[in-house]
Amino acid sequence: LIMTPRLNIRSYINIRPNPFTIYLRYIIVLSVLSIFALSGCAGNAYMQGRKLSDAGDYQKAIEKFTAKIESDPLDHYAWRELGIAYYELQNYTEALRVLSQADSLHADARTKLFLGLTYEKQRNWGNALLAHRSALELNPPSALVSRIKTRQELIARRDFIDKILANEDAIDVDTIPTNTIAVYDFDGSSLGPELAPLAVGLAEFISIDLTKVKSLTVIERLRLQALMNELDLAERGVTDRANAPRVGRLLGSYRVITGFVTSPEEDYLLLGGTIINTTDGSEKTPDSEEGKLKKLFELEKAFVYQILEELGVVPTPEELKELEKLPTHSYDAFLAYCRGLSLQRQGKFVAAQTQFEQAKSADNSFSEASEQLDATLALAADAEFESVVQSQTLGGLADLGSRLGGIVENTGAITGDQPTTETTPNKPPVIPVGSVKVTGNVGGK
Repeated sequence: LIMTPRLNIRSYINIRPNPFTIYLRYIIVLSVLSIFALSGCAGNAYMQGRKLSDAGDYQKAIEKFTAKIESDPLDHYAWRELGIAYYELQNYTEALRVLSQADSLHADARTKLFLGLTYEKQRNWGNALLAHRSALELNPPSALVSRIKTRQELIARRDFIDKILANEDAIDVDTIPTNTIAVYDFDGSSLGPELAPLAVGLAEFISIDLTKVKSLTVIERLRLQALMNELDLAERGVTDRANAPRVGRLLGSYRVITGFVTSPEEDYLLLGGTIINTTDGSEKTPDSEEGKLKKLFELEKAFVYQILEELGVVPTPEELKELEKLPTHSYDAFLAYCRGLSLQRQGKFVAAQTQFEQAKSADNSFSEASEQLDATLALAADAEFESVVQSQTLGGLADLGSRLGGIVENTGAITGDQPTTETTPNKPPVIPVGSVKVTGNVGGK
């Protein structure tokens, strides 16, 4: 305007655009409105799918997520939630296909965890481990870190069990090391309800004491319990000695110890057992030990020495010193510990937790009670793993679909869920990795 003094402001303002310019502007406005309309429809389908999934109507949710994918085939959030809906409907083949597609578009912890869960349902333990390991690398919510690590330990044990069962016919008993031994739970069925859990606890500490003798290799009781569960022998295994040789061969144990605890008179216990050679089925019977109820550990120690004598194993002076150590001097603490183990085997984790806490309260230095308390808490968390994965990752991970639904809702285009408060897309905050120690007897598949 400065360079054209003959053109005043009034005449400049009155310049009218030519028809082509008007037409071009019209086309641009229509295009923008179309894009928002399509986004609104797509966002609506996604958000409706999420609502249906939250309500448990996964079949209708699948229809909505499918509609979203048809409009935007690269939306990995819709692919992911579609895969989870198939998982919830127990269609694991389709869930794996769809979740794999979501993962190929964009890897996030929620997708990886449900991939892992799907592989578990298909008993593909190797890929399940890889998926859960990948989820840890993607910084899942902190509440899931220890649970994922516990899950990995349990999956590894199931993988081991499947492999040994698959190769059972190829087992060469002559290659089983002669120093290997496994300890069954003892039979306490003749005891009253109050004392019956002592059989589980005494077997546990017999196994713990035998591990103190370096010349013996004691099979991990976690593996033994997992195998018993897989063979459906957990309930009758303690009284069905015919299964002992097979169980021992599968675990690579040359010998299996079975036993019983009974009470021939009030406040009196009798502890006895059998050492079974798993390669030829032959048996040895250590002398039974009997004593007053409140001298349980003297009874247990005496029985351990009988086992070692039958095996021809002479402990070193250092090992004898370790064997003489008592885990607790409190009868009440040990009885609560035994009740906790028994409840843990039954999957009653809350009740087991209470018993282990009572054992710790009765004797704060009872380290085995603390370890079993940690194990029980981990087992309880694992039992809820799927629901925790769903709840923790649903709102905690960046979700473009949720934000889109909220944006469209705010413009008045559709009615949807309120937008969630989230961090930068696909970049959740870095969470320090923790760990959980799991030891002792773990029941359940």
